[in-house]
Amino acid sequence: MLSGWRLALIGLLMLLCAACNLERRTPIPIPTAAPLPTATRILPTAIPSITPLPGVNAPPAGGTAVLNCPQPSGWVTYVVRTGDSLGALAANTGTTVAALAQANCLDNPDTLFSGQTIYLPRVPISGGG
Repeated sequence: MLSGWRLALIGLLMLLCAACNLERRTPIPIPTAAPLPTATRILPTAIPSITPLPGVNAPPAGGTAVLNCPQPSGWVTYVVRTGDSLGALAANTGTTVAALAQANCLDNPDTLFSGQTIYLPRVPISGGG
């Protein structure tokens, strides 16, 4: 038969094995994918255009000038054509480039574009070109 100390050793081993099987384990959480951010709508921003739009400084139907640039008394409106320049229009209307620039609220006299409405002291002799 088994001796007492051997029996005690076997009992102790059985007890240890039983205790190992009784260990409580904390479940490991399974990582989940982070929620995707909702799409945000990008709104358009006002970006200055380098291409002037025709009629920007043209007087509206009521006859008053826009951009706080009133039509000088006795002056006529003129629609700029391709090839026109402020210098040629000044020469053809008997005035100066500076006077035209001031009357039309132009910061840069070289910024005329086709279709733009400007004020002239009179109708140009040869159309300005």
